[in-house]
Amino acid sequence: MEQTAHNDINLLIGEHYVPSALERKKSLMMYVVWGILLSLSQQKASSYEQFHLKQALGRRTMFFLILIPAIVMMFIPWIRVIPFLAYTALFSVRVIFFMQAWNGTYTSFSKDKAFLPVFTGFGGWVLSIFDATLTSDTMQQ
Repeated sequence: MEQTAHNDINLLIGEHYVPSALERKKSLMMYVVWGILLSLSQQKASSYEQFHLKQALGRRTMFFLILIPAIVMMFIPWIRVIPFLAYTALFSVRVIFFMQAWNGTYTSFSKDKAFLPVFTGFGGWVLSIFDATLTSDTMQQ
């Protein structure tokens, strides 16, 4: 399943697929909690929307995984700045993802952004835990 989705994205990149304005707007909404809920309730999304859904879920998962250690670190005087730096990095990742969705690009697979596919992997893992299946309608031939 995960390999198929990755191959779909690579095929779209190879064909220089340009997402529609509606797909880009839906992808932008996925970086907000309500967008994730709405996209999961529709049960139908294009490969482009699925890609951004996985990134959004992965970023949310990382946010909550860092939250508990960050709360504990806030009470330790000398390392109080570490949670701030971690959440600043997560915010900048969110801005990068938001710009990708806005521009209609798939730049997470480029060599200069090697750490960003981690979020897509976490998002795919979360989708598989909850057995959320989305049908793809982009690859029409």
